[in-house]
Amino acid sequence: MGMIERDRDPARARLGTESTFLVPLAPEHAAGLRNLELSEELAFRWRHAGAHPSPEQYSASLWTDVLCSFLVLDKSHDAAPLGLVTAYQPDHSNGHCRVAAARFGPAGPSGRHVMRAVALLLDYLFRGWPFRKIYFEVPEYNLGQFGSGVGSLFVEEARLPDYVFLDGRYWSLTFLTVSRERWPTEREHLSRFIFGSESPS
Repeated sequence: MGMIERDRDPARARLGTESTFLVPLAPEHAAGLRNLELSEELAFRWRHAGAHPSPEQYSASLWTDVLCSFLVLDKSHDAAPLGLVTAYQPDHSNGHCRVAAARFGPAGPSGRHVMRAVALLLDYLFRGWPFRKIYFEVPEYNLGQFGSGVGSLFVEEARLPDYVFLDGRYWSLTFLTVSRERWPTEREHLSRFIFGSESPS
C-alpha cells in the first residue's frame, strides 16, 4: 500500500512525531540561526563555508531558491533548536530538488532528531510535489554524519573528486539521492525510528 492510501488524511502535513517536531523557519529566527551557523561546530561544515555574511545578506540567503525550511526541536524539552532541514533548488520541470540538513551542537540525541527530521522532510516533499528524486550534496568530510544510511536510504549517484577545499587539502563532493520509487519501502523500514509507537499516518 502506498503512502497516500494508508494515510487517513493525505492533505495533512506530518511535521512531528512522539519526540521530534519541525517548526517552519520565520524571520524572527534569523539572528539566532546566523549565530548557530557560524559556531565552531558548523562554520566550515555548512553552506557559508567559514564566511561571515552580513546580517542582511544572511537573512536574504535563508529564502533564496528555498522551497521550505524547518527548525528541528525536541518535544520533551523547551530548548534551543537542534538543527535545520531545508529543501532548495526545486526543479519542477525535471522533477527533483535538493535537501540540506545541519545539526547544531555535538552528535548524540540531537543527531537522531535531525535524521528523523530529514525523514519527515522527505515525506513532506514526496507527498506535496511530484518529485522523482531528492538530491543531497555532501562534502566528503561530512559523509560520516550520514552513517549507515548510505547504501540503504541514500544511494551514492555521483562523486566529484578534489572539489572542496578545507584544512590544507581538497575533498570529494558526493551526490546522494533518494528516489520516489524507493521512498515508500524505506519509509516502511524506518517507520519505528521515525514515528516510534505512533501509527505512521
